[in-house]
Amino acid sequence: MRPALIRRYYPMNMTSCVQPRHRTGQRLLLAFVAAAVAVVGCAQAPDAPGPQPEGGDGWRLLAEGKGIRGPGRISLAADAASYADLWADWDAPVPEIDFQHYVAIRFVAVHPSSCPDIRLDDVAVDGDVVYAEIINLTTVNLTIEHRCTSDAVPHPYVVALERSRLPSGPFVIQTAAELPWRDRLTGRVIVNADLSAPGAVPDPGAVRDGTLTPALRSGADGVEQGILSTYRFDPRCGIEWLGEVNGVVWRTDEPMPKKWESAVEPYGAIEATIMVRAGPEPLIEAGVNGETVVYKPTDEEIPKCQP
Repeated sequence: MRPALIRRYYPMNMTSCVQPRHRTGQRLLLAFVAAAVAVVGCAQAPDAPGPQPEGGDGWRLLAEGKGIRGPGRISLAADAASYADLWADWDAPVPEIDFQHYVAIRFVAVHPSSCPDIRLDDVAVDGDVVYAEIINLTTVNLTIEHRCTSDAVPHPYVVALERSRLPSGPFVIQTAAELPWRDRLTGRVIVNADLSAPGAVPDPGAVRDGTLTPALRSGADGVEQGILSTYRFDPRCGIEWLGEVNGVVWRTDEPMPKKWESAVEPYGAIEATIMVRAGPEPLIEAGVNGETVVYKPTDEEIPKCQP
């Protein structure tokens, strides 16, 4: 992935995508700008001006820009009926797609109006996560004389992605590889279906975003096996104890993955996707930003946390 905000780049940190020398006297401005453009990525990347690619490994760009409709910042179309909904306001011929071998995904990037030079570089699949690699090609420094404005302008892309590249089971679609906590409601869609087979269509209710279903918490019961659900817990004392699910306490000996860190909310909670698996050994797979931690049942009591 090669997302970036400005000519100089820093390691992944969704609140720090700018040069340190600009922070003095401008901390609030830059924090706001970083938040506004975090959706187009923030990681190390070379300067790479150039045209918008028409496609890449297993995907092609169908359209971009105004007139593309859909709820939130991600839409998935696996058949002609759901695909037609994307183009209700489109004033040009609708791009053709073969749903036997492809699905259509709409990603919406957000950028400041004064820094509109964004580009979709790739659609990647990492484990059970499908995400867009969108970079900002702005080449100006954020200075008093010339800086990005603090507004946020949406820019949609629609791509065709080969079904053969989809995970063979429930998966997640995100607007970026590492989704910060503030984007978890609109920047992520959970797909509880296997769409890798030719022409497969999800059942009603199988595709949902964070605004449709409240996250589960410790004490949740009746959580179905083999279904992705969202789950909130407090990792301030570590991630060793997931909590109680289906009347069982779940524990891991794995450390917190680095990709989980950007998803931790300011007051300490984190929201993961979980999947309960029955056997041959019962376990829960908890995932954040494509990194999975395995929890196993235990008879021990959850210790009290004093963060």
